[in-house]
Amino acid sequence: MGFFDIFRTHTDYPPVPFLVTVIAFETANKSHKSVCKVSVHVVDNGNVIFSEEQLIKPKTKSWTFTYYNHISEKDVQNAPTFEEYWPTIEPYIKGNVVYFSNYQRSVLHAKCGDLPANYVDVQDIVCAWYEMDHYTMDDVLDKFGCDYGGSKPEMVYDILCALYQRKKGKMKKILSRKNEDDYDYYD
Repeated sequence: MGFFDIFRTHTDYPPVPFLVTVIAFETANKSHKSVCKVSVHVVDNGNVIFSEEQLIKPKTKSWTFTYYNHISEKDVQNAPTFEEYWPTIEPYIKGNVVYFSNYQRSVLHAKCGDLPANYVDVQDIVCAWYEMDHYTMDDVLDKFGCDYGGSKPEMVYDILCALYQRKKGKMKKILSRKNEDDYDYYD
C-alpha cells in the first residue's frame, strides 16, 4: 500500500474521472491576505496524488477568526509564510481547481492574482441546480449523504463526486472546459 492510499475518499460515490485540485484556506481575520492554513487535496481519476494541510504564518497582528478556525498566532509562529509554502502547491494549481465557496477563490486570487485554471465552485453548482438559497457545507454533505470525515478539501471532493454521479453530463462539461467562461452552471 502506498503512502497516499490512506487518504482514500470517504464517499460511496464513484470517483470523478478527471484531475481535480481541491483547495481550502483558513484566514486569521477578514482579510483575504491573512492566510493561516492551506489545505490541498489532488485527485487524478480517483487516485490521491497529493494531500496536505499546512499552517501558514501570515503577516498580520489581527487574529479575530481564532474563535472559528482555532488557529492562533502561537500555532503558526514556526510555520512558513505563504510565499515560502507556495512552491510546494503551485504545480497542482492548474486544470480543475475546486473549492466550496467563492471566498476560497478570492483568497487564492488575493495571494496569487489570476492563475490559468478552470475554477469550479461547488457551492454555486449546488445553488444553481438544487435551488438552495443559503446553506453550509454540512447542509450539502447531508443532502448528498456524504461523510463528515477528513479535511475540508476531502469533503468537497466527496460533494463533487456526488454531483458528478447525479448530473454526469453537466459535470463533464464543467470539468472539461478550458476556462470558467466556457460553460455556465445555470445552463
